[in-house]
Amino acid sequence: MNISGTLKLVKPTQQVTEKFSKREFVVVTSEQYPQSIQLELQGQSCDIIDAYAEGQEIVCDINILGRLWTNAQGEDKYFTTLKVWKIQPAKNEFAPHNTQTTNIPPSNMGSPNEFDPPTAFKEEDDSDMPF
Repeated sequence: MNISGTLKLVKPTQQVTEKFSKREFVVVTSEQYPQSIQLELQGQSCDIIDAYAEGQEIVCDINILGRLWTNAQGEDKYFTTLKVWKIQPAKNEFAPHNTQTTNIPPSNMGSPNEFDPPTAFKEEDDSDMPF
């Protein structure tokens, strides 16, 4: 699963225990109703966000983690973490169209230039349009 958007905020790394560190950051999605989503890097991955600047468009590959914690009063609390394991610039989200990256079997692809737009349009070319 991935989340893409604009990097809004990067927090400093927190050393939670001797063996566990985490780093939180916020990505704002670019949908009709933008969402500010807090994501988390853990352990040795905490520094991978340093390669990106606030305001940059990124794509984050995530795992959704859930856990139960019982407080001192015996109440159960549930937590959800969006753990990031890969970050890349948004411009690299989609690879160019070719038979190696598409899910369509090669036998159904047609000629390599089938989907290329026409280079020139002549008025008489529209005479065989079905509508």
